[in-house]
Amino acid sequence: MFADALRIDLLAPEALRAYQARPERLRERIAAAPAAHTVVIDEIQKAPQLLDVVHCFRSAPSGSWCSTTSSLISMWA
Repeated sequence: MFADALRIDLLAPEALRAYQARPERLRERIAAAPAAHTVVIDEIQKAPQLLDVVHCFRSAPSGSWCSTTSSLISMWA
């Protein structure tokens, strides 16, 4: 599922630290991968400040989002 997606795994300690320190890094990462039409963020509850960045992107007319947590899966198209 989502084989061609840009994946961010916040279970990886280095990724978690990087995105907690600078949530805008998510914007930079997405800009660096223009071919990725789907973004998957696993365990987003570990860095809730990323939700503000995601909200900005959700307003864009294209692309899909999937964020996962231990207890919830939510998808935005």
